[in-house]
Amino acid sequence: MNRPAAVVATLSFLLFADVLPPVPPAQGAESLRQKMDDLQKTPPGGSHERILQKEIIELVRKMSAPPPLPQEVRRHMARGETFLEIAKDKSGFDLAIREFRQAARLAPWLPQAHYNLGVVQEKAGRYDEAMESFKMYLLADPKAKDAQEVQRIIYKIEARKEEAAAQAAERRRQEQARLEEERKRQKEQADEKRRRELASYQKLSGKWCFEGNRSQCADMKISGSDFSVETFYGVPWPTWYKYSGMILSIGNRLELYGTYEVYHYQGGHCREKVGRYASNLFGTVQAGGRKLNFEHKEYTSRYYDPRTCSGWFKGERESGSDWVR
Repeated sequence: MNRPAAVVATLSFLLFADVLPPVPPAQGAESLRQKMDDLQKTPPGGSHERILQKEIIELVRKMSAPPPLPQEVRRHMARGETFLEIAKDKSGFDLAIREFRQAARLAPWLPQAHYNLGVVQEKAGRYDEAMESFKMYLLADPKAKDAQEVQRIIYKIEARKEEAAAQAAERRRQEQARLEEERKRQKEQADEKRRRELASYQKLSGKWCFEGNRSQCADMKISGSDFSVETFYGVPWPTWYKYSGMILSIGNRLELYGTYEVYHYQGGHCREKVGRYASNLFGTVQAGGRKLNFEHKEYTSRYYDPRTCSGWFKGERESGSDWVR
């Protein structure tokens, strides 16, 4: 729809085409001043702004003569027209919206301010705001010659709004489907990686022997990513050595983290483990899975009395052991 970009004071007189009960000039001027003060204190773009603008329009239509159009309104209208003419993207439309909205705040009774605001809001895809602005235009000028055309624009905007909502919903659906598919793919990759890791862990299960004494062997037990190895020495006292913890896949290598424990087990009349010693354990898998290197701390002295089932470990030093297939 082609129309002048701005309408000046002449259009504002169309407000008084309807027959409305007049208000005394002094009372009307004072009420208008108060409402305009309230409007300027109200944040732009909100529902309260619309309510005050409607009240001001109704009040002005009851006055015997329209209030003078501030020069500042003409300035904002001209700036808005310029920004609208050169607008190429959202930022340009936003500049025009700002100017027309300010004109409508300074002179809510000016129909063209609302009309121009509706035009640029529609172009910017702000359909709800555009419909409100066109309705404000019709409220400010109920007998506008293009009232039917403006109402038709409102109906078309409603259709565009519905179509935009449908397209937005479809985009959200497609994006949600994409994200679900991506999450599914990532989960499958993670599950497959986990399966490969657990399979590599299981390769460590079975018999391992001390490298320095291949007659001293023990079975490594693997459960998921957990491992445990327990060995026994009966000389000079019944003593258990336990390696346990968790296996981690770091890049292309396997590392073991956990606890190294030494304790005397029940023997004879002793019913409890006594003299327990423990330290942090770190291990690496070497030689293509045929060798294990464990690093931990070791006690430097110990005591155990099987008669009293008591004992202790004292002192620490860095130690470790190598196990081979």
